[in-house]
Amino acid sequence: MSAKTVLVHRCSRASSGGPLPCSCRTKTTGGKAHLLVNEKKATWLGADFRQIAMKKKRPLGRPPLQKAQTIEAGHILRAVGAEKDCSEQQSEYHRQRIDLYGRMIQQSLIDLVKVERAI
Repeated sequence: MSAKTVLVHRCSRASSGGPLPCSCRTKTTGGKAHLLVNEKKATWLGADFRQIAMKKKRPLGRPPLQKAQTIEAGHILRAVGAEKDCSEQQSEYHRQRIDLYGRMIQQSLIDLVKVERAI
């Protein structure tokens, strides 16, 4: 006897209550689905107990992705004082931030070369 599989929805369509023509392909066992519903992390969709909708829209068992720190065009414009609503103090802050970011990138490249040479 095979275990019952349940389709796990993480899409925004699952909360609309309508038909679900989505690309969700994650499946789990019936037991794990019941646990998720009992822990209030998911809700059942339909009466056949073959689909659940996750309340949080991130994959099971994976930590959320951290946003990488970057320097964007707006930061550069504020650093050079090109934006009118930016004070001199804010411009100095953005210049220091861009300088620190450049030094961090440079140091990571130096460390990468050291590791490569050690291999």
